[in-house]
Amino acid sequence: MRISERQFGAARVFDFQGPLVGSDARVTAEEALERHVQDARTGPELIVVNLARVADVDCDGMSVLGRTERVLRRKGGALRVALPADGRRPLMTRRIRTFFDSFDSVEDALADLRASMARGRQPAGGRIRRQLRRVTLLRDRFVGWLRCARDGRAD
Repeated sequence: MRISERQFGAARVFDFQGPLVGSDARVTAEEALERHVQDARTGPELIVVNLARVADVDCDGMSVLGRTERVLRRKGGALRVALPADGRRPLMTRRIRTFFDSFDSVEDALADLRASMARGRQPAGGRIRRQLRRVTLLRDRFVGWLRCARDGRAD
């Protein structure tokens, strides 16, 4: 997993490359995102995560995005996800579109952030709390299934 950063006005774009799978990728993503969230001093934090070059995302990757979204919302900021809508992605990666405010391109995500700020509203997604509960439930089921598979039991 490689992450590059770039600044677009008040928003920071994180370009992720490689699979967002496993603890190593989770730690790399957490460090990059948290460093920006903690270092910012003024104004709302506006982050766009570009997943165009991410082949797969697991529950660890989803939890990083969910935690970052929650922290940003508390601080008055927002997280947007850029994920092209092609059908050749694994199921968990495609489900990101239902859990987060996602757009087909970084430019569309930045335009949405600018429009939210121009209206004087806090740029926040309306679905995140409800969907985060679903992610947690899916993660718990998946972890239980992995434990059963590892132990050789059938559920």
